[in-house]
Amino acid sequence: MVLQGEETEGLVTEVEVLANVEHRYAITKVATKMYNAGTEPTQVLLQMTLPKAALVSNFVMEVGGANFSGGVSDRLEARLAYDEARQQGRTAGLLELRDNDLQKLQVRASVEGLTGVTFHVTYEELLHRVDGSYRYTVHLNPGQRVPRASVKVRVLEREAITDYKVLELPGQEMQVRNPGTSVVGGPVSDGELHMLYKHVDPPLGERLGVDGTFRLSYTITNHTDGGEVQRVGSYFAHFFSPERLPKMTTHTVFLLDVSLSMYNGKLDNMKEAMKTILKGMGPEDTFEVFTERLSMLSVSRISRYLGGGETFGTFSGEAEEVRRAVRRVRRLVSLGYSNLDTALQQAVKAANDGGGEGVVKQIVVFSDGHATSGEIEPSVVRSSVRKDNTQQYPIFVFIFSEKSKLLEDISGDSGGCSRYMQYGGDTGGQIIAFYREIARPLMANVAISYPDDEVDQDNVVKSGMSNYYSGGEIVVSGKLRPGVNRVRPVVSASSKEGPYQLPTSRLDSRDPFFASLRDNYIARMWAYLMLQDLLAKAAAPQNVNNTQHLHAKALEIALQTTASWCRSLGGRRAWWGRQKPGYSALPGNRRRGRSNAGGKRPQTYVDLDPHFLVHTPGLDLPLCFNYEGRAGVTVRLLHDPQSGIVINGHVGSVRNRPNLKFFSRLFLRLGPVNLTVTPEMLQVDCLGDDGSPQVDTVVKSLWPFYKKNGRKYKRHTYKGRKVARTSQRGRSAPHNNEVTAQDPRPRSPPNNLDGYLAYTKHNRSNAPKKTTYTPPARLSDDRVSDCSVNSSWEEGVGRIYGNVMVVLSKKRSLDITIGDGLAHFTIRRSKNKRGQRFLGFYIKDQEIFSPQTHGMMGQFISTRVRRMSLSGAPVTHTHARSAVGGNTHDQEKVTLEVSRRGHRKKTRVSGVVSSRRSLMGRTRVACIEVHTRGSEGVLDGPLRDYQLSCLQC
Repeated sequence: MVLQGEETEGLVTEVEVLANVEHRYAITKVATKMYNAGTEPTQVLLQMTLPKAALVSNFVMEVGGANFSGGVSDRLEARLAYDEARQQGRTAGLLELRDNDLQKLQVRASVEGLTGVTFHVTYEELLHRVDGSYRYTVHLNPGQRVPRASVKVRVLEREAITDYKVLELPGQEMQVRNPGTSVVGGPVSDGELHMLYKHVDPPLGERLGVDGTFRLSYTITNHTDGGEVQRVGSYFAHFFSPERLPKMTTHTVFLLDVSLSMYNGKLDNMKEAMKTILKGMGPEDTFEVFTERLSMLSVSRISRYLGGGETFGTFSGEAEEVRRAVRRVRRLVSLGYSNLDTALQQAVKAANDGGGEGVVKQIVVFSDGHATSGEIEPSVVRSSVRKDNTQQYPIFVFIFSEKSKLLEDISGDSGGCSRYMQYGGDTGGQIIAFYREIARPLMANVAISYPDDEVDQDNVVKSGMSNYYSGGEIVVSGKLRPGVNRVRPVVSASSKEGPYQLPTSRLDSRDPFFASLRDNYIARMWAYLMLQDLLAKAAAPQNVNNTQHLHAKALEIALQTTASWCRSLGGRRAWWGRQKPGYSALPGNRRRGRSNAGGKRPQTYVDLDPHFLVHTPGLDLPLCFNYEGRAGVTVRLLHDPQSGIVINGHVGSVRNRPNLKFFSRLFLRLGPVNLTVTPEMLQVDCLGDDGSPQVDTVVKSLWPFYKKNGRKYKRHTYKGRKVARTSQRGRSAPHNNEVTAQDPRPRSPPNNLDGYLAYTKHNRSNAPKKTTYTPPARLSDDRVSDCSVNSSWEEGVGRIYGNVMVVLSKKRSLDITIGDGLAHFTIRRSKNKRGQRFLGFYIKDQEIFSPQTHGMMGQFISTRVRRMSLSGAPVTHTHARSAVGGNTHDQEKVTLEVSRRGHRKKTRVSGVVSSRRSLMGRTRVACIEVHTRGSEGVLDGPLRDYQLSCLQC
């Protein structure tokens, strides 16, 4: 814990890490527990260190048994929201990312006195192959030593794991073995490795705790071929790392910073490291050495090495020439200013002029990155280097400062890489390790191509350099075209022996067994690499006019695969908070089956604050309740595992009235059809992971939802047949009994929506037709666009997607019908007094939900509620009196007995006879109002059980 300003000391009591590394892609979950030992509310600051390339994909703060997930805002807006929450005494947090070679994540949170808080951070990264091994690192350094810590790592690879080492442990810097520390684990199969590190301070003793780094290295079987390809669904990843090839000849231009800012031991470390580097040169290699200095005695002079102002030519790797170069390097002293612009221009020119045919040329820079003379504007220096380096020679940079964005960008522009000096370690050893990564090029101009008819070229992204260096790896990820289930890469490059082509025969191809892209690790890897690539392009000066488009595309990709990638938001901050106590509602549920009460089918709905109204078996009046929660969270409203129907809602708040809530977004998964609804837009998506339609027909321009004189509509059938166009003049609206089912009708009730619909229609029909669905081999763009529609409320739309009919009026209502009346939902948008639009959700009818249905609404499908008399006996008949207009029965107290499916224990809940206004019918509805306080109310669990990390989870 770090103290700053008003932040006071809190105790970090435990850190738990759970890491899953699958084919180099690591997902790390860190839970840090803290405790405010004071009696007054205070602001505490948690620090975490993350790897440079990591992206934060989830953040949750747990206080008092409730979870609060983060929303993403502009930097200033997030700070203002956090400060306002603190001033009002609410629990809140503010997350910031500050990066150099290691990212510094800081979380500020206001915590009640004598209260604990747990921070849950999930971040993801692609492990890089360094010196032939993959290294997984997690930092346990929250700002103080930790009395309890654990790190559990699971590694899964296709190839056999041939070696593994634990390189570093938290606490190993102590002279003696830290009491209470243990490391166990090892391979459990050829390609699977489990490791567990634990530390617990002993009850007696000094209780020193630990802080530091856990670092694991592992190696897998290597092949000299075109690499390994992993395909899962419509996403693929290609790993290329051939070894046992002869090293290519190199021409290296070293650029050394000898300005005054390097005097504090940095120059001495660099000179010692250069001695080792130069002695490792091969006899056939050549190199040049430049100094980055504008001497106070020799104005505007950049000397080609060095010493006494002499100018030398190219050195070879022969022993005698290396000795001469080393002697001159030893004479270097810190003097003068740093003219970075001119030095880089000279280095690029030397690379152009030096070396010969078939030689790998590269520039290696050792500098702190501070330009103090000549051109010092970073954008101008960067542009100048990019203009001069027309041959794209890679520029590798080792940076002796905490941050140098300029050198980092220059390296990235050239296809090179950069490293920052880590303080507290062996600087010379860090320089040598950095150079070792680029010392042995085995291939140059590596080109990996994929057939156009198999791979969508716009969605291919590469991690790695154009030259392949021994011990490294090139990774390419992409998406296949719709209907394609294989990929055949072609790898070509230049080697020491001339042009080279490598076959790719190691192909691991699998179809996904999960429904969400978030569970597809190859899809997540692709999204991760695409985000890195898009952000790098957005930061490049030449794309200044395209930055907004690139950020929008990055956000679109992030939303497809995860709730949020914090680093992808370009320096923004996330904030989350707990609202003041108050009533905030979410959707209500409805009972299973149809009701004939009063000749009408009662509705189940949620709208306004939002408040719920749900019908339950055993009551003639519906239940109505609010949900006590906060804005900015997504909650599960309904989930039926048998039909596959999912309904989620995101809660917003009224402007300047945080206690008043409403639904700002809704998501419905109806089998293969996904609907995302906001007060402005409707998005319909019925495409699969491979981009192909998941329904067999799409019917457009429905009649009679338009003019009564009839109107033509298009009916697209995806069976490899031609698209049919039929006139609907004089006919009724098309129903789903005209749509071919995807599978043969089963004889018993199935466990999914499509099968359930087919089964139901089979039982209703006297002459069912047996049909099958065969996906098309190739799909045209217009067919794909039929299954991906965005529409505003003003435009209106009416379509049938397989068995789901969606009709959006130009006014306020969206009607959704499943099958031949198996379920009917309505979403209505309204506007409050402050002009903010919000959504209400209504279940007008249904007979499809199974008893396993759950969620804030769904649980009432199998929940039975009885009204008890004063003596405790159940009331068999309740005569509902009007609860409208201030009737005295509004305050009539009642006791309800709640019986839940699968639970013997019954609970009792108090309520009053009241009424709620329905925005759908613009009337007041009599109901029994109960107060929900987590598990103490009518809900069957604590509120955190219904919270989700994303809208489409």
